[in-house]
Amino acid sequence: MDDNLNNSQVQQLKDLGFSAKTYAEAFEIFKNYGHEVIFHEVNGGDAFYYTDANGNNSKYYISRELMLKEYLETLIGAMRTVSVSPFVKWAGGKRQLLDKIDALLPSYIKENKPFIYREYFVGGGAVLFHLLSNYPNMTSAVIVDNNADLINTYIQIKNNCEELIEKLTYFESVYNNYGSNQEQFYLGARNEYNNADDLSEVERAMLFILLNKTCFNGLYRVNKKGEFNVPWGKRNKVTLLDEQNIRNISRLLNEKKVLILCEDYKDVIYRARYNSEDKERTFCYFDPPYLPVSNTSDFTAYTKEGFGKAETDELFASLNFLNGIGNVDWMFSNSDTEYTRVSLEDYNIETVSARRNINSDGNKRGKINELIVRNYE
Repeated sequence: MDDNLNNSQVQQLKDLGFSAKTYAEAFEIFKNYGHEVIFHEVNGGDAFYYTDANGNNSKYYISRELMLKEYLETLIGAMRTVSVSPFVKWAGGKRQLLDKIDALLPSYIKENKPFIYREYFVGGGAVLFHLLSNYPNMTSAVIVDNNADLINTYIQIKNNCEELIEKLTYFESVYNNYGSNQEQFYLGARNEYNNADDLSEVERAMLFILLNKTCFNGLYRVNKKGEFNVPWGKRNKVTLLDEQNIRNISRLLNEKKVLILCEDYKDVIYRARYNSEDKERTFCYFDPPYLPVSNTSDFTAYTKEGFGKAETDELFASLNFLNGIGNVDWMFSNSDTEYTRVSLEDYNIETVSARRNINSDGNKRGKINELIVRNYE
């Protein structure tokens, strides 16, 4: 019996974010959702059925093609409730603030009305993944960051998920079995990441995740030459990936046709077309590098260009611009400074508490106040 899928089936699975060319590969995907496909002989011929995660049997099918067709409908329903989370650790990530951010979302999102999402400093994507997991009324999305390798990694997860998983799985095993030479392995990977010109886009994404998981505290920092220079994190055993999470992210990025851009956020904002008469509203989230909370603090160097006070003033101007568009709502996160409070005093400002663990002085780690600012009630 020919195991190959036809072109239509391959494309249908690809549209859902899956890479499969055979029935065996397709049924392995189903297994990831807790469904076991079973072959059974009935009256001398083959019949097929599957059991779900609770052990319930489907009806019998006389052909794999028919079962695949109907199972895809079940799969699409399962994808609507799939949960995803960040695939990297990111300084200033919003995982711990998701409940507070969720409580402050625009009412139309909570009311299951369609909306467009735009995030201009996507970073680790905690807010993006929260919305993708919980609000299927999101009709489309644009995510932006000027960290080229971060954006490349999102693109590879979306477009080359299985190849990336294969490489990460292999190098996770290599790292965990490298013994006392793990630091040398890390430094070699960092050197290749900084200097190799012949890496494929998937290989760069693999190295980006590997370095994030094995460096000190998941920090991303570059010098003025744009070279990643974070030291080894002294971890003897790491988990580079959650395969199912990566697959789920890929599926949702494809399902929502998320546009992934490596650009200056201002260019994206000012060239976008907004129509204040559209019924579908746009929700924008901004989580830029934070203003320093003291004179001795410094901005985190996510890119060689940096992000300082002048860049923050430009961002405030962009927020004011968006506020003048009738169907655009925005939320902005930043450190609790007097400068931010004064600059955005015309908007709704909430104070929240967050724990921050990245500081060269261990005594300065712990809970700090942050601000969430909105241009809507």
